[in-house]
Amino acid sequence: MCTIEQVTVYTDVQDTELLNHITTVVRDFCKDAKIYTVPEKDAADPLAFLNIWEKERDDVWSLVKNNVPLMHRFECFVTDSKDEKSGAVAYALYYRKMPVLSLVTPVSNPSSTIMNNANNNNNIVGDNEEDWITAALYFTPAKLGCVSLFDAVKRFFSFPEKGGNVIAIEGEDAALVLSQCRRLRAHMQSESKMPVCVVDASGCDIHDMYTETTEYEKEEGLYDKLIEDFLKNSNNCEMQQIREAYPQFHGALSVLNRYHNLPLLRYRLQTGVSVILYQPFSMVLKELVCGCKQQGMNVTETQKLLSTVMPSLLHFERHWLGMPTAEVVLIREKMMIKNTTSSLAHWSSLLWSEEGMPIADVFSKWHQVVFKDKEGEMSAVGGGTAGDEMRQQQEKEIQNSINAKLQSFISL
Repeated sequence: MCTIEQVTVYTDVQDTELLNHITTVVRDFCKDAKIYTVPEKDAADPLAFLNIWEKERDDVWSLVKNNVPLMHRFECFVTDSKDEKSGAVAYALYYRKMPVLSLVTPVSNPSSTIMNNANNNNNIVGDNEEDWITAALYFTPAKLGCVSLFDAVKRFFSFPEKGGNVIAIEGEDAALVLSQCRRLRAHMQSESKMPVCVVDASGCDIHDMYTETTEYEKEEGLYDKLIEDFLKNSNNCEMQQIREAYPQFHGALSVLNRYHNLPLLRYRLQTGVSVILYQPFSMVLKELVCGCKQQGMNVTETQKLLSTVMPSLLHFERHWLGMPTAEVVLIREKMMIKNTTSSLAHWSSLLWSEEGMPIADVFSKWHQVVFKDKEGEMSAVGGGTAGDEMRQQQEKEIQNSINAKLQSFISL
């Protein structure tokens, strides 16, 4: 999925033998490779690469004319004089979301446990003291399980033949979808032996994936504040006009939130880590339908808008931003669609017509997991243990259905 066709290495390594080794390994790995170095007098200067990266950021033309797709590029920073406390390393990790190999730490007795954790993508907050970005992108010889600096370089530039997959789980019930993300992650790790991480709609890691909580601590996305102002500022006439004229605007901002974390997502896929996206478009769909309801639209009018806006957003995400295509599972309740305002309460059922046909071609590729709401049955038995058992049984049935629909995809 993420065959690497172009490599860019930024390095301040001054040891001639080690630098030659890096050059050889990189050239053997990929023919289209660029290696940027700095003069010895600038090697210790944290601004040396910051200046280079800032110039690259402003050189939009060079970015646009590069015909290698984003998902097929690999870029990294290799240093023998800086660690995670350096400003240059922090910039590479948190702004560029770029993998960093730091060779500055003395090599002694690397822990095989750390290496196993890295291979299994268990490097999330709670497993060690690193934050999730550092855990995913910052490497030392010890973390790679290497004694030699030369071996660390070789391992750092070694990638599996098979890249990771992207799976998106959508649905109206946030707690149910989160639970199914956990279950799918556990299934893929135990049955398929695949390293897997779960991220939210902004591409940020969801922590506490080993606990059955119905909520999680959400990190703020780059455009979250703007999205909130756009959606919640109902008294602002200008915002209201924008919402009505450009209903897809907040959806585009949501996509740009994920795009901000694309380099990290790309690196994970390149290293064989699969990614489960938790409700990437669910909130967008919910807000679109809410907007239609506020404007007095009926079901037919709402479906017409959804059939226009959603293909546009998906095209923006995949074609213009170059983001990977996800295998999508939609968990939805089985219900009849009627052309009434009350039907707008359930956006997931509006994506298909009364005849069961998708309202747009993009939805025809989504896997539907349709379940019958058992809330009434649970109320009849009085909740408690019987109700909990019924919920558990329902979640197990949904899990089995998801696993069956994705079996051929995750086993490729």
